[in-house]
Amino acid sequence: MDVPNPTTRRQLLSGLVLAGGGSAAAVALIVPSGARAAEAPVTDGDLVGQLLAAELLAVAVYEPVIASGLLSLWPDRTARRALAQERAHIRALTPALSKLGGTMPIAPATPADVDKQLAASKVTSTVSKLRTEHDCVAVVLDMESVVIAAYFKAMAKLQDPGLLRLASQIMANEAQHATAISEARRPGNVGQAVPAAYVQGKH
Repeated sequence: MDVPNPTTRRQLLSGLVLAGGGSAAAVALIVPSGARAAEAPVTDGDLVGQLLAAELLAVAVYEPVIASGLLSLWPDRTARRALAQERAHIRALTPALSKLGGTMPIAPATPADVDKQLAASKVTSTVSKLRTEHDCVAVVLDMESVVIAAYFKAMAKLQDPGLLRLASQIMANEAQHATAISEARRPGNVGQAVPAAYVQGKH
């Protein structure tokens, strides 16, 4: 895979930040005890795998939130559109992972698995204790922040310009999800729906 020269990459990143309107956990490298081996570089395959793990988490949050029946009409419609787009993100990223020789991450299978992944990103809201619409919106917004952070971090390391562009487009869409879900509960209140000019997610 060709690595773009620094000037091209800098120009591309600059353009993507402007176009996106602002903006997975880091790979854990296991070093044998007592060894002083050099830290292995993070590859594009690793990064795409992390992004897919974040997308699978997003689907695993939206599905029980929608199935709960706790959302009112407009937030429910917004969540269903977002879920369809999360699945489209997975379809867009999966061929890239296959081409790079990566392994598809495993989706969380139970609400407890979802909550464990959220907690790993210091999210306190859960899908296992949904009682009100507020609970549903809170966990969706927290999850979107985690997913946005995954893209924000990956974009600093991706080498392939095509993947970098795809990641920026998906990241912008994730930010739109958060804004739309928030605005659906506060129709017309743009100040509350878009509280910050720059989007980096929950690190």
